[in-house]
Amino acid sequence: MSLMLPALDGRLELKSLLGEGGMGQVHRAWDSALERAVAVKFLRGTDPKEAERLLLEARLQARVEHPNVVHVHEVGTLEGRPCIVMQLVEGRTLAGPTREAPLAVRVELLREAALGLHAAHLQGLVHRDVKPGNVLVETTESGGHHALVSDFGLARDEEGGFTQSGLPAGTLDFMAPEVLLDGGPVDFRVDIYALGATAYALLSGHLPFRKTTQPQATEGGSQRPTQHLDDTQLLRRILEEEPTPLLGVPPDLRTIVAKAMEKAPADRYASAEAFADDLGRFLRGEPVLARRAPLGERLVRWSRHNRTAARALAVAAMAVVAGIGAAAWISRRSNLEALAAARLGAEASTMRESLRAEYLAPAHDLRPAREALRKALRSLEQRPGVQGSGAGAFAIGTGRELLDDHDGARASFEEAWRLGFRTPEAAAALGEALARQYELEVKKVGESLDQA
Repeated sequence: MSLMLPALDGRLELKSLLGEGGMGQVHRAWDSALERAVAVKFLRGTDPKEAERLLLEARLQARVEHPNVVHVHEVGTLEGRPCIVMQLVEGRTLAGPTREAPLAVRVELLREAALGLHAAHLQGLVHRDVKPGNVLVETTESGGHHALVSDFGLARDEEGGFTQSGLPAGTLDFMAPEVLLDGGPVDFRVDIYALGATAYALLSGHLPFRKTTQPQATEGGSQRPTQHLDDTQLLRRILEEEPTPLLGVPPDLRTIVAKAMEKAPADRYASAEAFADDLGRFLRGEPVLARRAPLGERLVRWSRHNRTAARALAVAAMAVVAGIGAAAWISRRSNLEALAAARLGAEASTMRESLRAEYLAPAHDLRPAREALRKALRSLEQRPGVQGSGAGAFAIGTGRELLDDHDGARASFEEAWRLGFRTPEAAAALGEALARQYELEVKKVGESLDQA
């Protein structure tokens, strides 16, 4: 193995096996140098490529400093095997007994997990394997519970990552439809979908598309479904059908989960933070921003999905049954541009939804919220790479529009369009800005005629 890793023998003492996690076994250990208990993850086997993935996992996860993300301390070798030294989380996962906790506790854990994912997304990371077994639940000193996202072993960052042949890496029950459709690069919204599916499992007691399944926690916190479904049947359900309706759950919470699990990425929450915010509103008894689509729109979406399902199912079934095919990832540059555009678009939507929430709240002073928005806009304008970017111009235009700078907003939307950022949202924003300008010009002409 060509990897040069520091030897941790003599400093780390293994205590007990905690279970399987991601790419290898996880042990409890004692760090004698820093006098603290830690978790040590070993690889399965000695494949150098797997060791490189171990380093990738550590590098990605160490970049995220957030109370709801398991912290990576260092990478090294122990007993001649490469390992990751991580924060030790005493507790279970969302796949364990947490399913029996009060509703408010489960929703709060989901909210915290969403905040942890948002912190990772801001670093350019996509987890790609969010599921109940990868959300750890720690019991606090006060007897409460605290969620931490773990196992970024399948994450991809802006610098590449790795590809898989056949079906994309991850857990099929929590995999977003666009991952299976192989229509190009995926972004952080696959994690929003997966956390929505995790919420569904946590709230209902069964997996979204296994209609009679009670998930069973296995050693290590993973889930083993009891209902037999081959991968082809499950793929068809994920691509074509809606999950079995959640029963015994308040309507607003059902709507939140449904929005997170929309088939089309653009119909989901604009960011994991927006998902967390709506869960917070539910817990506080406030109106949530998610709204169930009208019946006509749901029928249109269903028809749209079924037109492409045959092609998608054929591709996916070929990968499952014959074990052939490969994910057709686009070039590194296209990946970077797609991810940057998605992140900037999410920031624009988050600005809009945050201000909307302020207006929906009981009467209060809006000046602090508008000042916070003004600071966020200035920060965005000064961020490297935003100027000269179509997605950046659109995000800036959105902020200016929310601050009633209509001329500045129109100029930004026109620039975004000129630079090739021509999404339906950009078209609508530019159209509204031009219509507003037209109305003002008509009003000016009318006033001048009145004066004459």
